[in-house]
Amino acid sequence: MSRRLLAAMAKVIDPYYDLIMDEELEKNEYPSKLDEHQKLEKKSIMAQVMTKDIWNKYKDHKTKNGWTLARAINTGVTNPDSFLGCHAGDMESYTDFGPLFKGAVEKYHVGSTWKP
Repeated sequence: MSRRLLAAMAKVIDPYYDLIMDEELEKNEYPSKLDEHQKLEKKSIMAQVMTKDIWNKYKDHKTKNGWTLARAINTGVTNPDSFLGCHAGDMESYTDFGPLFKGAVEKYHVGSTWKP
């Protein structure tokens, strides 16, 4: 591979988790793709519960292990056909990003009344 190609790939690949991050999430910006996903008839659970208010409240927060809201929702933003569309990077994710994961857990496990 050429150095130019490797340099371009290095800007997109997260060196800590080998994730291919959405460009807006990589810059810690609300992903415009999410607005498009939320209009679809079939959408991920994350797209059903994620709001701009949740994003604005938690976008700058990191868990003790450095997990961010951007990383938590990246899967659903980059793969709109994902069923769940979000994942926790550590145990603190469930409490630190509570509104997202509470909503996701309750939609996934219909009837759940989980409290983070």
